Amino acid sequence: EASLAAAAERFDGRGDYQWVKGDLRAPGEISLPRADYRVAVTCLTFHDLADVEKQAVMSWITGHLARDGMFVLMDRIRLTEPVLFGSQIALWNRLERVHGFTMRAADSFEAYEADMASNNRPARLVDYQTWFHEAGMVSQLLHLHGHIMVMAAARL
Repeated sequence: EASLAAAAERFDGRGDYQWVKGDLRAPGEISLPRADYRVAVTCLTFHDLADVEKQAVMSWITGHLARDGMFVLMDRIRLTEPVLFGSQIALWNRLERVHGFTMRAADSFEAYEADMASNNRPARLVDYQTWFHEAGMVSQLLHLHGHIMVMAAARL
């Protein structure tokens, strides 16, 4: 509810939006007032879902979008390559110096993996691309900042 209230305040007067509260683990139970939406957005919620739940939400959203409707997803992506983790730490340190906040605190890939809570399951970028395709959408990475991505997908 707090996230919806913040979004409503931030976008007040900037267009016609329909804010909907629901449990993404059970998208079929979310009651929408109509179909054929132009845009659907989720922000920092997908990493809490199991992969099968992520895929179910993508399919559900596809079914509610207008032709060429867009789904915008902002969330964490999973880091998977221990050999490249030192570069990730260097980037996080730079972001902290430049922007004054840190992305994540982990001294090693093993510490990063150990820090994942059971409900913190970010997917790999390639997984999102595959799942969007399987749901009948084309997707494009719009922005990547550390391990936070913004991806858009359009219904075909």
